[in-house]
Amino acid sequence: MQPLSLYVNGRELYLPQTPILQENRVLVPMRAYLESLGAEVGWEPPNLVTARMGEHTVSLRIGQYTAQVDGREVPLDVPAQIIADRTYVPLRFLSEGLGAEVGYDGATRTVTVVTAPPGQLEVIDGPLNVRAEPSTTAPILTTVPVGTRLDIVSEQPGAEWTQVALPGGTLGWVANRYTRTVGSEPVVQPLLALLEQRAYLQAGGQCIGAVPLVNNLTYVPLVEAVEALGGSVRRAGDGTAIAAELGGRQLLITPDSATATLNGQAVALSAAPLLVGGRPLIPARDLADHLGVTLSWSDATRTVTLGPAGGTTCIPDIAAQAYILVDVATGAVLSEYNARAPRAIASTTKIMTALLAVEQGHPDAVVTVSANAASQPGTSVYLRAGEQRTLRELLYGLMLVSGNDAAVAIAEHLAGSEEAFARRMNLRAAELGAQNTYFVTASGLDDDVNPYSTAEDLARISLASLRNPLFRSYMYLPQATIPGLWGNRQLTNSNLFVLRYPGATGVKNGWTEKAGYTLVASAWRDGREVMLVLLGGESRSALYAEAYSLMDHGFVLADQSWLLR
Repeated sequence: MQPLSLYVNGRELYLPQTPILQENRVLVPMRAYLESLGAEVGWEPPNLVTARMGEHTVSLRIGQYTAQVDGREVPLDVPAQIIADRTYVPLRFLSEGLGAEVGYDGATRTVTVVTAPPGQLEVIDGPLNVRAEPSTTAPILTTVPVGTRLDIVSEQPGAEWTQVALPGGTLGWVANRYTRTVGSEPVVQPLLALLEQRAYLQAGGQCIGAVPLVNNLTYVPLVEAVEALGGSVRRAGDGTAIAAELGGRQLLITPDSATATLNGQAVALSAAPLLVGGRPLIPARDLADHLGVTLSWSDATRTVTLGPAGGTTCIPDIAAQAYILVDVATGAVLSEYNARAPRAIASTTKIMTALLAVEQGHPDAVVTVSANAASQPGTSVYLRAGEQRTLRELLYGLMLVSGNDAAVAIAEHLAGSEEAFARRMNLRAAELGAQNTYFVTASGLDDDVNPYSTAEDLARISLASLRNPLFRSYMYLPQATIPGLWGNRQLTNSNLFVLRYPGATGVKNGWTEKAGYTLVASAWRDGREVMLVLLGGESRSALYAEAYSLMDHGFVLADQSWLLR
């Protein structure tokens, strides 16, 4: 039969075994399909299969006509079964049990799966007030910038307000005209682990993006690379073989096989193509040799170029010591240079301090400033010993004017001492996968100590922070005022990126003599948010000029990225 075509969130999925139509039901190879969907797969001998995605869990036994969906027993008209030594499961039942929607077009034999939206709103016009009640006169709980995502608690079609949840369980309301419901996005999670070791691909004048390095071979996405070069890719044979055509040549590959055919003649590949997350990946050298494409490699930028050079460069030249560009929604890396080199990071340390404060503290908690906190050198909110401030006010002082006194006051309030707080910082960093990071101070001061991180680790920490709407509320304001016994204090944001870059949403700048000038920046454009970590700038003006240029380039890379497309 003509093979079935399978699309997930608009992206065609390639599977190592052919989907099967049985009793008018589509059966798919379990593990390959579920992992491509972004679900977790479990197997308990002798016959129990489990799948988890989001808040949903499905479990079924091979050969049985009942299954469990979120703890409820439901009937199956076609059971899971072993076919050709593979476990096949009913696609519609499994997908809908995991919260996805399934469609089938019999004329084209096309199955479409749309993973359910994660129940979030995204702020598209801000700053946006989150209010205690659905009214413009209700008290403001917090204010969040453009790009913030909020979990939906309840919504009514046609209503003007939606109830949302803030971290910590606080419920609030937002006006719908300033938000949009987050739709389904391409599933990139199965590929991110493979990209831990990565190079970059340029093809057809585009930067296709980060590609995996496996056993010293650079693998490239077959479909996107060939199409960028002006060719085409289609299914062949029983649907598991894949045909790539370019310039009158046809290369027919089968995943997991190091033998292919070129214009009908058998040829050997340097390694078998991979099939990960439903995407076929092939060694770059094999694609170039067999389709007649030139290939070049740069050790300096770890970039492979297929076809003529030119167009969008993946790794632009910079004067700073290190950088990384990341898509905020998915965490996909867009570009980098020296991103894993340990460096001092100055006051961008305060991102972790603020994250712990919003995760572990209450914004209205009263903090008594110690003499130790009030005597901190460097940038300051000019706190006085014995002065009482709310945690919210200290966070404004921390993120807007980079107050070292505010950082220590927060640390002592949450952990009793700055040393104990630094241990919490390191523990949280490890939880976030920042394995090359060591915090010593809450402020980033490094005169007598040697804390360090990397651009990549700081990006991991900052991504977690950006996903917390309470953190966002402290990082983007041009100014804030905190009242006091000695008069009001006007706090002016020292981050020129936030003040000057169109669409900027955050995050934090810094400087010490050891670190040079540092910056974590985020910005929103055309429904996408990109984050930049830039370390080791030679001067303040050079740092910001480079940040503006790199952020512009980051949005171009996001549009061309094979993962995000």
